[in-house]
Amino acid sequence: MKQLITAVGVAYERTENNRVLPHVVGEVFYMRKTAILRRNVRKVVFRHTMPLNGNHANIIKPAMRKILDLLVRRYYANGGKWDKVTQELIALN
Repeated sequence: MKQLITAVGVAYERTENNRVLPHVVGEVFYMRKTAILRRNVRKVVFRHTMPLNGNHANIIKPAMRKILDLLVRRYYANGGKWDKVTQELIALN
């Protein structure tokens, strides 16, 4: 069973008009070592972004953290396997 890690942060995207749009980015990932050089690599299982449309990051970040924690709890509750609903959710992103 893999040890899943969640991370939530703010990222900024630049559009063609040179406008900067902030997004809250949440990821569920695990670490593994490469076969040849034995380096640690992040393997992202699930990634979700939410735009900050006039909302404050300190309001959206806890909500994103709750969503990601729920995904991780469902993973461990099923004995280290994704259930069908979670697999469909991951496939959408």
